[in-house]
Amino acid sequence: MSAASNVSTTAWPEGCTEAVSDCPSCGCVDRATLYEGLTDALFGSPGSWRIVQCTECSSAYLDPRPTPDSLHLAYNSYHTHKASAEQPGDLDFKGWIRQGLVNDYLYRSLGHRLRPRIPGGRIFEKRFPAACAKSVRLYRHLSPPHSGQTLLDVGCGSGEFLTQARQLGWTTTGVEFDPQAAEVARRDGNEVFVGTLEQAEFRNEQFDVITLSHVIEHLPHPNVTLSECNRIMKPGGVLWVATPNASSSGSRKYGRYWRGLEPPRHLIVFDAAELQRAFQRAGFRDVRLFAGDITFFTYVQSYRIKEGLPPYGDSPVPDQVYQEAGEAWLASLSNPLICDEIVAIGRRREDKAT
Repeated sequence: MSAASNVSTTAWPEGCTEAVSDCPSCGCVDRATLYEGLTDALFGSPGSWRIVQCTECSSAYLDPRPTPDSLHLAYNSYHTHKASAEQPGDLDFKGWIRQGLVNDYLYRSLGHRLRPRIPGGRIFEKRFPAACAKSVRLYRHLSPPHSGQTLLDVGCGSGEFLTQARQLGWTTTGVEFDPQAAEVARRDGNEVFVGTLEQAEFRNEQFDVITLSHVIEHLPHPNVTLSECNRIMKPGGVLWVATPNASSSGSRKYGRYWRGLEPPRHLIVFDAAELQRAFQRAGFRDVRLFAGDITFFTYVQSYRIKEGLPPYGDSPVPDQVYQEAGEAWLASLSNPLICDEIVAIGRRREDKAT
């Protein structure tokens, strides 16, 4: 069926695209066309796009892509403009018990002292591994900070995670290129630099933790950003990155309709194993991969895109889609390489010379 109804039929402005001669991650020049004629089914930005796949590292990327000066056209109605959703109200008794068990798991796995906490988190993990994985992802796999530890969130959007991290005791800073989103974050008391990470010119070895949640896929030169993260991170510091996975089960199932492609905002969609190698090239060690928690979201939206339905909203989705998403996510908990969202975590070497 046709793409969703909010797809723009307007062309991208003439002269405002640039050719990409080699893979933005591994640098290989050999590639194959993956999809052509893609449009923005999510937010209706203009243009028709081609995605190619690197034959060396299997990452997918736009060619041609918007020029830096025109890329803002893809974000005119993007979701980072919006304020964070209000927190849910009081839990019912069943929800209180469930949250207490989750909090006990978070205490035992990460050290967070959250209330309510009901002993039994380890048993809960065995029976409900997906719920536990989702809770750890919410805290970006981070333990509570020691006094004075610093956290930088690159691409902080409206600042929801910055606010959460600050409440947990982190000294936080954000970077956001979208002035509207940055203003929303600042209204919650967050310190935010407007621009790119490189433009912020942070000092050497300034941060204990740096996080990028669904940011690296928006960058024309991701290796430059990873190297900059290494420069401004303290020895032994942690880099946390979450991004769509080009080799995921959802990508294979939905193909050109897969939610993770998101042209023209996603300039590169990493293969999971290549993201791990990119960390290592930038100077990070002990790089681990984890499954994220967006599989239900991507399967539902991919189905709607494929069927020509509005991706957001309450358009009905068959139960089979939810069943397939659940099966795919559970499988990815033991094999992150097939998850729709890949999370990579690495540490900066204690001594850069080693």
